Amino acid sequence: MNKIIHIIAGKPILEETYHCGCTDTLSIHNDRVEYFLNRMDESGYTFKDAVVTIVNADDSAVGKKLIDILMPGNEKTWQDMRSSGKTPYGRGLANRPVYQKLLDIICPEAGTKLRGIQGKAVIVVDYGVIEIFDFS
Repeated sequence: MNKIIHIIAGKPILEETYHCGCTDTLSIHNDRVEYFLNRMDESGYTFKDAVVTIVNADDSAVGKKLIDILMPGNEKTWQDMRSSGKTPYGRGLANRPVYQKLLDIICPEAGTKLRGIQGKAVIVVDYGVIEIFDFS
């Protein structure tokens, strides 16, 4: 079996450990992941305060619901991205306790996984999947 390792924000991520589609999404957004991880440090946020998120606004299973809750009023932004041929992703820092509560409701397995990470985490929502990446 071939093992694929992505280097994202300087950290090796073994693809077989995670949902492949979400690993690809994480890899595509590597520069923003690194930016937001650094911004956490510069802003004085700890892993208890914030998480980095990458959410596909067109993911009908979960992403659309999360985007509407976490980034309301951005439909024009998403439509502009669609019109230019891009997939609309919401990326940024989110309040970890709020995200924890949302995940506990909509995807308890992801909620448990986030709770188990005692360090920086990146949440990717794409392909109908919520994947939590440990960046401790």
